[in-house]
Amino acid sequence: MHELKDAILEASSVLLVLPEETTDKDYLAALQLQKLAPEKTHVIAPEAHERFWGEVFKVEPAKKEFTITVNTEISPIEELRYERVNGSIVIYLSHRNKFNKSAVVLQEHVPAADLIVTLGFASRESAERAIEALPRKGAARHIWVPDAGTQKKLESVSANLLGRLIVRSRPDPDGDALWSFVTREDFEKTGASPDVLPELVDKLASLAEIPKTVLVFWQYGEEVETNGFLWSRGKPPVRLAPSANFIEAEVSARKLLREASLR
Repeated sequence: MHELKDAILEASSVLLVLPEETTDKDYLAALQLQKLAPEKTHVIAPEAHERFWGEVFKVEPAKKEFTITVNTEISPIEELRYERVNGSIVIYLSHRNKFNKSAVVLQEHVPAADLIVTLGFASRESAERAIEALPRKGAARHIWVPDAGTQKKLESVSANLLGRLIVRSRPDPDGDALWSFVTREDFEKTGASPDVLPELVDKLASLAEIPKTVLVFWQYGEEVETNGFLWSRGKPPVRLAPSANFIEAEVSARKLLREASLR
């Protein structure tokens, strides 16, 4: 969520798109995201949700624009005028041929965006299809927020190790990093292996706000060395050189971080 928040704040125009069968949970999540930058964020969602929750929160519905587009290659137009008649607006389209109704398209106008966020879609593919025709600025970025129900559930063994990973973690007072040290006993008690650690950090990042950098070190089984990796948001984990113990591993990692910040 940290990455999503940064993306919304950095974009010049944002569209939050929900499916026709959206849930109240997803719609309320979209409203919370819209609050980050309401002046440049537009929510596309079923009208029923907007009307219901607008009444609950006493919020006026956002002003919407609709466009009437006439394909003049199908039905050429020589003159256009309109007038008000008994509470209605009548639009006159003058031409010399029979008018083809298929030439007219009525649709809601949404601003072109350089960031499109989709929530509540069952898959990235269905989300991509839903936003295919939306106006975009250049190579607009698309972020699909998976529905919680579609996310992979952790096995009990991994879930137990996740709990120990959280307990063994501490924030770095000198920088935006989280340090975690997993012991042999943690693996023995849970029956898990170090292979699941990157997945557990991903899961932790999806559940809570964590620093952009996470360093995880572990000692496993009969292995003499202390191993570790560096996790950064949106990037694959980087394996660190083995060390003799946790203290040496932390010293080496801090040196690596300092060198990287000086580049």
